[in-house]
This record gives sequence, structure tokens and C-alpha cells, in this order.
Amino acid sequence: MRNRYFTAMVYGVIGLALFGLVIRAATDTKGLLVNLLMIIGITAVLSAIAYLFLFKKRQPASPDTRKYRQAVKQSKRKYEKKAASSNFSKANRIPNIKDNAKSKKRQHKKRPSHLRVIEGSKQDKKDRALF
Repeated sequence: MRNRYFTAMVYGVIGLALFGLVIRAATDTKGLLVNLLMIIGITAVLSAIAYLFLFKKRQPASPDTRKYRQAVKQSKRKYEKKAASSNFSKANRIPNIKDNAKSKKRQHKKRPSHLRVIEGSKQDKKDRALF
């Protein structure tokens, strides 16, 4: 019984809206068109804002994009730490002659951990310019 009453009420509201729309179109067509265009424009703007703020962040990015973003964050963290520590140590540190001598002796090039040397015959290099 309750469901039938609700359905009848919804049909009544829709019927009154259509009746009002037809009467307004017959009497004030320009005003009706202006109102409809404004409603459509406002709806489009609100939908675009909702899409940008709510749904765009939730969409899963491609695996390559995710990896790139993670690498950028990691790089930023790495270089921010280096810059902060180097500025702090240079400002508060008094130069010492013994430290300079020790650091010159110990300096050697570090190899990146993700690269490795492939053993092989290094003598068989060909002169590519002759070809």
C-alpha cells in the first residue's frame, strides 16, 4: 500500500513539472531557454569540479606511471637529505688540515650497487672506425 502511494506521488510531481514546462514554453520561451542553459552550465561546472577532486585521484595509474612517481619521490628524498646535511656540516664545521689529508687518501670512486661488471676478454676490442 505504501509503495503504491509513493509511486502515485512521484507520477503526480512529474506530471505537474511537465505541465509547468509546457505553460512556460508557451508564454515565456526565451526565459525558459535561458534558465535551461544556466542549469546545464552550472551542472557541467559542478560535475567537472567533482570529477577533478573526487574521481581523478582514485583512478589507478598505469604501472609505469606508478613506478615513475615512486622514483621521483625517492630521488627527492635522497637529494633533500644530502643538501640539508651538506649545508649544515659546511656551516658548523671548522676546516682541519688532518681531515683534508685523510679524505684525499680515502677518496675512491664507488660503483653503483645496481650495476655489475661482466667478466670477459677485454683484449678483443675491435676498431669500429675501420668498418
